Amino acid sequence: SFDGVDNPAHFTHDLPEGWSQDVDGVTSGEARWNGWTVSDVRHWTWAAGTDERHFFTQGHDQFAIIDSKQQRLAERDSMDARMTTEPIDIAGQSKVALEFDQHYRQGKKGQTALVAVGFDGGKPEVVDRLTSDRYSSHEYFELDVPEGAKTMQVTFSYLGGNDDYWWAVDNVAVRAPFTQAAEKPNTVIDVISDTQDDPEDFKLAVRRLNAMPEKASALVINGDLVDNGSQEQWDKFLAARKEVPHDSGVELWTIGNHEMYGKESSEVHMQRFLKYSGQDKPWNEVVVDGTPLISINTEYYSDIDRGGKEPFQRISAEQLKWLD
Repeated sequence: SFDGVDNPAHFTHDLPEGWSQDVDGVTSGEARWNGWTVSDVRHWTWAAGTDERHFFTQGHDQFAIIDSKQQRLAERDSMDARMTTEPIDIAGQSKVALEFDQHYRQGKKGQTALVAVGFDGGKPEVVDRLTSDRYSSHEYFELDVPEGAKTMQVTFSYLGGNDDYWWAVDNVAVRAPFTQAAEKPNTVIDVISDTQDDPEDFKLAVRRLNAMPEKASALVINGDLVDNGSQEQWDKFLAARKEVPHDSGVELWTIGNHEMYGKESSEVHMQRFLKYSGQDKPWNEVVVDGTPLISINTEYYSDIDRGGKEPFQRISAEQLKWLD
């Protein structure tokens, strides 16, 4: 992540501690875009315009950017910019996974981008070559570690750039590779949604789930438990739930739009959901057999004000901070 880079002016060539960059072939152009620049989508598009830059939905907060289009180099120049991670400890590993998020728009013929990995300071080997658009993609590469290697470094190289669009990179990680799924699952979780004032359907669904040969350790009810947020409908739902409880005794609910429908205020509907779900806030986490279940929910919707029209979601900075 580039979020920890101090950046009071919203544009900096500083990189995370231990990272480095070098730039060749530049004698002109705008200094702000000379090499890799750390910024965020708001300030990037403020300075350069959108033009599909804002499609980088995988990027979060700050990320590293090459913007050849905004650099405005003279025709004689051709920028090669390389960004290299700190040495990453991989001692004792035989295989590792490299993953990152990127947003790449190809320039004219001859401009390219490379991702390369080197071990113990040796010559980097290319693991990915970009020669066509790759918008907001998540990349994952499993790499064999040479015997006895202690460190690895990743280099992101943007080569031959002059008036050539852009490349953005975020969330670079080296981790243990994903393993094959075990024959037996770690956790079994039942998920239903949209009861919507049909208690008989709800009871039938829970009976069938309880009869499954693999017993679930939790039930997720993913929104629209009731058809509107009235007390009458909540009473019917709660009576059905009491009559046919889920065998696990562990539940996590989310708010659908229907929980917030009705002639009463948003606050009244929210307080009913919190009371009956056993939560003190609309968002929640339940850990089931070591597996975290995370719910996020709207904090406001008024059918009186909106008349059933979207948007239904209103999420506070406090909830987003908790989710981060």
